[in-house]
Amino acid sequence: MTRSRAGLALGWCGVAALAVVAIPNAVVLDDAPRLYPWTSLLLAAALLGVGLVMAARPAGQLRAGALAGGVVVALQLTGLGVVAVKHWEPLTGMAGGGEGLVFLRSLAALLAAAGLTATSICLRELVRSGVVDVTGWTWAEGVVALIGVVVAVSLPWVIAGGDPQLTDFTSLGAFALLYSLPWGLGLVLASRLAPVAAVACCGAVAASVVLQLVAVPMAGLVLETDHGAFVGALLVALLGAGLSWQATGGVGPGLPDRSAKPTMR
Repeated sequence: MTRSRAGLALGWCGVAALAVVAIPNAVVLDDAPRLYPWTSLLLAAALLGVGLVMAARPAGQLRAGALAGGVVVALQLTGLGVVAVKHWEPLTGMAGGGEGLVFLRSLAALLAAAGLTATSICLRELVRSGVVDVTGWTWAEGVVALIGVVVAVSLPWVIAGGDPQLTDFTSLGAFALLYSLPWGLGLVLASRLAPVAAVACCGAVAASVVLQLVAVPMAGLVLETDHGAFVGALLVALLGAGLSWQATGGVGPGLPDRSAKPTMR
């Protein structure tokens, strides 16, 4: 797949995601609420933007940065679609929705498929661009990766805040798919990327966290917490990026001069 074709494929994934999250749900199912938060429109538009950037065949650094940010966005759209497939039925109540409900769940599955496809394309193009490093670890990269793992594993429990109603498998799984996995895996990926791509990846994680701080959660999603968990995720992500930036001599995490820095193998 050429880069222009990859851009077109990403663009179509973005269009599909925009179509799913922009459809007024009441048009399909009477009295159905709008399931997706307004921030999902921004995520879908961002994915479309990544596709347009790739289709324009930009210079290496811009391309790598767009792809790295695209991974985080695509992962979050994937999680949004998976959670929506499960979430539609209880949201519409006991009365059910018949064919309308089936159609809305099919749209949610399309959103998940578009996000997963975009994730795989972005990762493939990052590898082709030569900005993914698989040789050894510097101290800075280890810090970023460790922070990412901690965020991915622990954030759902932090969001639940010890509430027994939020520590069931469904709730924790939703928190992981919507928040902790896209952010945590994004940070882990940043630890393996060249400087510009790594900074873009960390920036996408931080921007996504900020969006969650100002947005209303997905309709019907029980999220009886203050913003402490999201503020903590933002601070941890910025701390990890800052430590890596300082430890690599101010060039950001990923691909420093390994001849001058010790590695962990």
